[in-house]
Amino acid sequence: LIPKLESSRYKGQNGKIGIIGGSFEYTGAPFYAAISSTYAGGDLAHIFCHKEAAIPIKCYSPEIIVHPTLNCQNPDETTKWFSALHSLVIGPGLGRSDSYLAELTIIVGTALKLQLPIVFDADFFWYFTHANANELREIVIANSKFCILTPNKVEFFRLCEFFLSQKPSDMIESHEEPEKEVTSSGNETFS
Repeated sequence: LIPKLESSRYKGQNGKIGIIGGSFEYTGAPFYAAISSTYAGGDLAHIFCHKEAAIPIKCYSPEIIVHPTLNCQNPDETTKWFSALHSLVIGPGLGRSDSYLAELTIIVGTALKLQLPIVFDADFFWYFTHANANELREIVIANSKFCILTPNKVEFFRLCEFFLSQKPSDMIESHEEPEKEVTSSGNETFS
């Protein structure tokens, strides 16, 4: 559980994680995702956030590397770091804006082309079920072996309603098991 301390080891060998999230309203969620990874033994945590979130997040801890690169109309400012990371978390504190969907689609597509494992959480599900997110959904579903979805109850209901056109409460009332219903949809992302 605890890495062996050796003189040949260097910072970054025990994990480098990137968090895509943090907006004007939400600065705590990406911080907690990043700092938790360092407390669990990871060496470096990068947060890629909206410009308005950068200073508050930097003030929480000097351990976190903060990049105010989101929503700057240049996804390359974020994606250029991906080759240096071991995994991503996308969604904590991301916020919800129609204008950000295209940039998020590029970011997710670039990460999955590099086969970077991604944990999708929180506000990501709002984008994932957005009416105009067909390309984003196709990218995630086609690369599902690199993806982990961690919806809470409300986000899970949103996913069920979107993909199954059925409310989970309707499935429960009809005595059908949601897991069987989701698996039978043929969508391996949710199996």
